[in-house]
Amino acid sequence: MADSTKNSIQEILRNTMENLSSADFKKFKHYLKDIGQIAWAKLENADRDDTVDLIVEMYTKEHSGQTVYKILKKMNLNQNAQNLERELKGENSGMETFNTEERHHAHLLCSLHKRKLELFCQEDQQLVCLECRDLHLGHKFSPISKAATDAKEDLRVKLQEKLQASEKAKDQCYETAAYIKTQTKDTEKQIKEEFEKLHQFLRDEEAARIAAVREEEEQKIQMMKKKIEKMNREISSLSDTIRAIEDEMRADDITFLQSYKSTLERIQRGFQEL
Repeated sequence: MADSTKNSIQEILRNTMENLSSADFKKFKHYLKDIGQIAWAKLENADRDDTVDLIVEMYTKEHSGQTVYKILKKMNLNQNAQNLERELKGENSGMETFNTEERHHAHLLCSLHKRKLELFCQEDQQLVCLECRDLHLGHKFSPISKAATDAKEDLRVKLQEKLQASEKAKDQCYETAAYIKTQTKDTEKQIKEEFEKLHQFLRDEEAARIAAVREEEEQKIQMMKKKIEKMNREISSLSDTIRAIEDEMRADDITFLQSYKSTLERIQRGFQEL
């Protein structure tokens, strides 16, 4: 049973290696070397099958699949990691039986090493067990209780900052709305004042023009009055002249003709004065 399981896991891992490009496979071996369990002298020239054999030999059937899964995740080959996880779960479904208590506490164990989760990786933001530290080289770790406290405090601070920023933005909206109202009132007042000045100018212009027209009217009327008075005087004078000439015309013919020339001159002078 153990040999068939080992062979099945090797087959799954070989399929996983075959799905890696040449560049990814080379990078995978470097990640595997960094864990420190397999010497680089063995890995450097190993092909895909040899690499799988080295992994299963070093990490045993229980941990070899989990080791490959972790490396794929670190390489950001998430689809490859998910495919491997699916195959491993199918392979292990008939092999492991958990009692009720183990199933209840399964989420407290490392999925890779089946050990208690005791640390929190600050770089990857994930829970790890003590053995996982080898897969997180150069990373900083915190005890779970401290990490949870720090995370809660950080979340509270971020939420409070978000709330304060929202309140500040709302206050700025109120201030902007108030400014818009004030600006509108000022603009309306300015427009009314400008149009009132324009209206006053037009009223003044209207009054000035009407006054000028009336003054011109008065001057012309006075001129006509003077002219009428003068004509009345001339008409009166002419009437007197006409009556005198009519008296002269009733004289005898010799007398009339003797004064005819002077009478014509007097009449002519009268027409010239009109």
